Amino acid sequence: MAIVTVTRNAQITIIKRIREALGIAEGDRS
Repeated sequence: MAIVTVTRNAQITIIKRIREALGIAEGDRS
């Protein structure tokens, strides 16, 4: 269970980082 939780948290963190990166990229473009 612990491993699954860590994996899910890691995936969420990666998604957040990607969204932030895309948001920054879009902000720079506009």
